Amino acid sequence: MRAPLLCLAAALLPLHAAPPSMPSWLTPYPGAEPSLSTTSTTATARYSTPAPPASVLAHYQSLFAAAGIAFQPNGDGIGQSIRAAVPGCGLLLTIREAASGTAVQAVCTGPSASPVAGSPVNVPVENRAAPSRTRFAQPSLQSPSMEEARRRARENHQRAMAEADAQSRQRTDAMRKYDKPVYPRSTPANSLRNDDAPPLQWPYWLTAKGTSQPVRPVTRLANGERSLEFSYRTAIAMTDIYQYYDDLLKSNGFIVHRAKLGTGQTSTGIVQNNDGYVEGSRSEDGTVSGPLTIVRVSFGRLRLNEAISVRLSVRMKGSFRRR
Repeated sequence: MRAPLLCLAAALLPLHAAPPSMPSWLTPYPGAEPSLSTTSTTATARYSTPAPPASVLAHYQSLFAAAGIAFQPNGDGIGQSIRAAVPGCGLLLTIREAASGTAVQAVCTGPSASPVAGSPVNVPVENRAAPSRTRFAQPSLQSPSMEEARRRARENHQRAMAEADAQSRQRTDAMRKYDKPVYPRSTPANSLRNDDAPPLQWPYWLTAKGTSQPVRPVTRLANGERSLEFSYRTAIAMTDIYQYYDDLLKSNGFIVHRAKLGTGQTSTGIVQNNDGYVEGSRSEDGTVSGPLTIVRVSFGRLRLNEAISVRLSVRMKGSFRRR
């Protein structure tokens, strides 16, 4: 039976040490076997799984939702980190892409230790059950007021997400008729770039929208720069392609600094979206002038109601003016 990331480590220490324990609902990804270690102030669980990071992230999102805890992942360029204050534990969960799939680490910091950086100061206090004769932590009994607070928090979160989605759809609808390009800023000269660019590789999350065709990128060389490219055709609406890749880049830590959705007119006066692009970059070391990953999505068609051609491109650049 799969063991949850539980307070097993606490039972292996002397009773007077009272180390923190993992929440009972925080179970590992199916099939994974975590290794547990504890000190007098922290409990740590680590494991790896061949599953992709997106699947592992979705697994923990469902666990947080079932427990009524806000799930707020933060992309840091190499993975996702989630911080939360749960009863008796300042929790830090990190999910990183690894060569074998995904590496996961969960750290629970006890009340007596320094708070996990970035976590709320006020930690909810759980109602303790009667002392047990065993050294295993007992499940806490949640009061009706706590359950009501969690229900309201979930409703507020769902309402905020719905409002944000509605605003995003309104912006997209406004572009169905008009062409509103975002003009690019000046690009630094390539001669000022250092040769410390990250390895050129295809992001696992950059997929083809509107087709089941597998992504098989090829290497291109143009103007002395190498890139990975993949092209496909789809019959879905051009505004849906634009919105999908705009949201996809932003959700993976990219800043979208160039975007366009253009229209064209036939000889008979029919106006239709005919081309566009979305381009964004992400700093790989968290600094303004550090190495970059650049993703560009271009799409267009030549004839009325023709299937849309989409081209995905990935480039890497070194740091700018740092030496």
